[in-house]
Formats: sequence, structure tokens, C-alpha cells
Amino acid sequence: VSVLGTSEEVVNTKTIEDGSFTLEIGDDKSVLLRVDHPQYATRLMGRLGPGRKLAIQLTTGFALEGQVIDRRSGKPLAAAEVRAHLQGDGAFSDPLLPNSFARLVKTGPDGRFNLEHLAAGTHRVEVLAAAHARDERSQLIAPPPAAPPAPLLFYLDPGVDLAGLVRAPDGKPVLGARV
Repeated sequence: VSVLGTSEEVVNTKTIEDGSFTLEIGDDKSVLLRVDHPQYATRLMGRLGPGRKLAIQLTTGFALEGQVIDRRSGKPLAAAEVRAHLQGDGAFSDPLLPNSFARLVKTGPDGRFNLEHLAAGTHRVEVLAAAHARDERSQLIAPPPAAPPAPLLFYLDPGVDLAGLVRAPDGKPVLGARV
């Protein structure tokens, strides 16, 4: 269970055996509440004020499948990382832990992936693979009676290497600069 208040700080806790949780939200008059669990779809609760007793029902969600292909060779890319980030009202992420609010899978030897337990809504689907440029797109997951989304097909281009040297105003190399 995570909240984002007006301070833009993400506060997290975990439920205990009986499913209950408590979050200290400080002076915020309202917060965005988000519930995540690997076996259930993310639940966004929107803006909530302090002192409310909540009963939150989770669902199993929906699946999104696809395949990742190397554009140059036409061969499937194994071990590519596929991430789905829920977007829209009430969605948020933690900039310090960018994967903490994403569904993550790796592609199999055939380049195929299956993201499970996705909430209904729009997801930013991102693909990363070693020595390849990343790719992303938006995908709407609509609840029934809508048809499930068609499998996604990503063609990744070869990546590029960048190298350089960082120097201080006096011309000396700078140790530990983040590039």
C-alpha cells in the first residue's frame, strides 16, 4: 500500500496477516492511495482524506502478451525486460525506485512475454534489452465485454554506445560524476 501526498514523497507499508494496514500521512489533507501485490491487479483509490477506514477489494486483473524481435536479424530477443506502468488519474511512481510500481517480466527464448495481473486502464509498456535501443508504447486494457488486446510486437533497433570524459574547470578528470 503506497500513498503520495502533497509533499511528493511516496510512503509505503505492507498489509499484515489479516489484510489490514496503517499509514502515517502527516499533515496532508488528502493523498493518492495505490495498492500493489504481485498476484493481483493494481488498485488506484484516488484522492483520500485522513481518518477514513477503507475496505479495498482487489481483482486478478488482465493479461497482455507479445513478442520482442531484433529488427536487424529478425530473430526473437530472449531475456528482454518488459515493464508495464499503469497511467492515468491517481497513478504515480517513485522516482527513487522506478520499477517499484511496474509489472515486470523477461521474454523467453522465443522472445515472447506474458504480463499478468494488469489493472484495466492505460499502461505504458516499455521494453529494454542489452545492446538494443529501448521502445515503449501505450496500451489500453479494457474490461469485458471488450475483447482482450491483440498481442504486442516490438522490433528493437541496435543500440548505440556513448563514451566521453568529464573534466572540472581546471581540466582535471572528475571522479563519480553521474552521466
